[in-house]
Amino acid sequence: MSKPPRLPDGVSIRDGSYRFRKRIGEGRRIDLKLCRVEEGLAMMYERLAEVERQLQTGQPVGTMGELFVDYLASTRLAEKKPSTQHEYRRIVGKLVPVFGQMKPEQIRRSHVAQMMDRMAAAVMANRYRSVLSDVFEYAMRRGLAESNPCKGIARNRERPRNRVVSTEEINAALQVAAPAFRRLLAAQALMAKPRQADLIAMTRDQVTPDGIRFAESKTGAGNVIEWTDLLRALVREALEHSKCKHVFAQDRYPAKPWSASGVHSAMRRLKVSFTFHDLRSWAASNHARPESLGMLPRYQRERRITPVR
Repeated sequence: MSKPPRLPDGVSIRDGSYRFRKRIGEGRRIDLKLCRVEEGLAMMYERLAEVERQLQTGQPVGTMGELFVDYLASTRLAEKKPSTQHEYRRIVGKLVPVFGQMKPEQIRRSHVAQMMDRMAAAVMANRYRSVLSDVFEYAMRRGLAESNPCKGIARNRERPRNRVVSTEEINAALQVAAPAFRRLLAAQALMAKPRQADLIAMTRDQVTPDGIRFAESKTGAGNVIEWTDLLRALVREALEHSKCKHVFAQDRYPAKPWSASGVHSAMRRLKVSFTFHDLRSWAASNHARPESLGMLPRYQRERRITPVR
């Protein structure tokens, strides 16, 4: 049985493809797909020679698809909030079929404008533009692109969301939601101050006898949510079921907190017409009378409410 041919330095076979990996500077490493294994060694060597030539001449390496992969593994993305990372990764996955086969220098402003014009939702088109712009800013800092084609393309006008959720809608969702998600839904409906990111990141040490202390993820401002009987009972139940440091955790093993994608999936399974964010507006308008939510009997099984420690 003949031995497999020895591959050039930096080349390996992974997932049925020849891949080329090389460190090309401090903190910078490329990982490119050269070709499929079935395409043969000749194609692999031809593509490898092109990459090496581009490295020597300083030309951008590879396609936008390869740049997207590089961006997803970058510290630039890792430094963003977890919810932002999830959204950017999702959008990058949508951008790959559109621009993946092109090289960065081939993309013009007209291409970006056409992409935005073809999208039905103006707000989502703005998100796609923002993500693509961030990818190009990353590429420019790495010397992989000379300009950002998103610059100069005006954003679509966005109108603030004014969806008003009714108490009946929330109660209907609470009745069919899984227990762990029902607690998270109820918490957002009772607390107007914390955003979704603040709520799912809330840990046990933030729960004090005086209330729930947290710093807003968006502004950094400190807040204290004072106890009500209903909120105290809800948090107590959440802590009893949580097997990790977070107040609101998913019912699974090993224990893990909620993530932005997990909340999105849970809301989709509920098949409701409002978003998780819409609950903050309801909480703000009903803060003085939370009993209107209709959960008081459920979370006041005990007549005597003891402080949450």
